[in-house]
Amino acid sequence: MFGWLGWPVCRKKTANVCSTAATPNNHGDLFEDCLDPEKLAENLARVFLKKTSHSVGHIHFYFRNTSDHVILIWAEGKLAKVLAKSPHCEKGEYTRWSESQFCDHERKAVFKTYHPQISRIEIDEGLRKSWPSYPKFINWLAANQ
Repeated sequence: MFGWLGWPVCRKKTANVCSTAATPNNHGDLFEDCLDPEKLAENLARVFLKKTSHSVGHIHFYFRNTSDHVILIWAEGKLAKVLAKSPHCEKGEYTRWSESQFCDHERKAVFKTYHPQISRIEIDEGLRKSWPSYPKFINWLAANQ
């Protein structure tokens, strides 16, 4: 499989493709372009629009050893927000980033920092899908472009 418009297929590094298998340091790290929330939102928006005909959506990222999780929201094909949510929040409520467990990191850098600790990714509206890891999610995203 090949990447699209700068988004990855996690097999090997080629132009505009990132990898979980073969990286510059051979540690299985994802390349930075796989972890850019703006590119992620653009590609999610494309898949979401294709599969559901909706131009807005969100996806939840859960991490090991944290009770808070991250929500990436897109609208009209672009990143709208990166939010933190705590377990005590009701549906539609969010935690202030400065009060979340991610407060020491910029919103757009949280995936770079925490991607090895992702334990689950969920889309709960429209597609209703979940993945147990970031590489599995990226492979699904690549296959559905």
